[in-house]
Amino acid sequence: EPVLYVNAEGRFAFESLEGEQAIEALASQSSETDVIQLRADAELAAGALAKILRDLSAAGLARVELVVAAP
Repeated sequence: EPVLYVNAEGRFAFESLEGEQAIEALASQSSETDVIQLRADAELAAGALAKILRDLSAAGLARVELVVAAP
């Protein structure tokens, strides 16, 4: 399953891509039924997480599994 990594500052990456390019690549490699794993730093602000989830949904990635990594 594809994994999107998010650091405490809200920067996110997929493979070697960051930001919007990461979401575009993730969307192009996934179908609407695929589950995306989002690995977030425990220090990530809730508002930043909500924005990332909205961006993923807007890209057609509605199924997200959240994994929180301890700092």
